[in-house]
Amino acid sequence: MFVQYLIRRAIGGFLVVLIATFVVFAFIRLAGDPAALIVGGTGENITINPARVEQVRRELGLDRPLIIQFFDFLGGLITGGLGNSYVTGRPIADELRVRLPVTIEIAFLSEFMAWIFALPLGLFSALRRGRFTEGITRVFFFIASAVPAYWLGLLVLIAVLLVFGWRPPLGLVPPTQNLWTHLQQIILPIVVLGFVLAAGLVRFIRNAVLEVLQEPFVQVARAKGLAESTVVLRHVLRNAFAPTIAFSGLRVGYLLGGVVIVETTFNLPGLGLFFVDAVSRRDFPVIQIAVLILGSAFVIINLLTDLVTSFLDPRLRERG
Repeated sequence: MFVQYLIRRAIGGFLVVLIATFVVFAFIRLAGDPAALIVGGTGENITINPARVEQVRRELGLDRPLIIQFFDFLGGLITGGLGNSYVTGRPIADELRVRLPVTIEIAFLSEFMAWIFALPLGLFSALRRGRFTEGITRVFFFIASAVPAYWLGLLVLIAVLLVFGWRPPLGLVPPTQNLWTHLQQIILPIVVLGFVLAAGLVRFIRNAVLEVLQEPFVQVARAKGLAESTVVLRHVLRNAFAPTIAFSGLRVGYLLGGVVIVETTFNLPGLGLFFVDAVSRRDFPVIQIAVLILGSAFVIINLLTDLVTSFLDPRLRERG
């Protein structure tokens, strides 16, 4: 039963990524002429030799039907050929090898930081429901959830510069080269994004814990004379954990968007900054790979989340 559930979810995820990739591929082709962009003009107003534009179009296979171009693109992915950037001319695979670890590190550590913020505060807010301190926590994180990540990042940069007189080192040094400098360069983006992610997670943890606290088995555990800490840790948190994991999986898109914002704000050489530059320059091959990577990451993480939650609660497999 579990294997069938896994196969069904994996096939569904693959189809979602495939359809999303084709839609973006088609719209990119309709947005302009890549060949004209390469030689320096636009699809509507070619200012450079039209014969050169036609030559580039033939060399890139852009004169072929759209569906054939798409299958050529998929064939290149299967064989490991991701193509070259229209702007820099460099292989996209080389850029990904350098930038992908940066984005993965920021995303993972930011999510970890969010849980460090949210888990104790969400639990505290639920256990002290209706009290003054709980109200302060709710108001604080309600305001935090409305603050844009880029604005908070700029505010933090100004604060550490004016208040503490500390200027983070520019760029990003690999941790293998200088770990201390690397930590100084990524600590602010991680804290900013982790704080923004924690704002929504606190409210969800609070609501999940409050819901479990109303369950009969919690009342039975308390009636048996178990310590409150035992009831909370062994019964409440354990049952509130599964829906919280599912919530984390559903907000993967928000996490990926936050990574793009902090990389752009703090000028970190990750995939987010790379893709933002590609959009501004209409670098179509990079945009296509960006959609494929982000879509695949969203589907894979949601699939893993479904597997974890279905393992914790078998009833979810029967619904799925």
